[in-house]
Amino acid sequence: MIEMAEEDNNVINWLFKSDMAYFDLNGNLNKQNCRILSESNPEIVHVTELQLERVTVWCTVSSRYIVGPYFFEENVVTVTVTVNGHRYSKMLNDF
Repeated sequence: MIEMAEEDNNVINWLFKSDMAYFDLNGNLNKQNCRILSESNPEIVHVTELQLERVTVWCTVSSRYIVGPYFFEENVVTVTVTVNGHRYSKMLNDF
């Protein structure tokens, strides 16, 4: 990376960081997406339902651009779908 940056000062503008997050549609917070620091008891247990309706959102950022968000849904009835290799590849090609 250092060699690339020495050859082209603009190379840092073409580095992108992308990530996906899952958002539960009932308002529950998905603890895998973020960490919250609190003064309250860190040992508290949060009970959540299984098989929640959720949406998967993808986004990428660089020093110059924000691309997204992209919602993984089927356009027929706007139903959220599971992300698999085919859907991820289609998103990268189409979006």
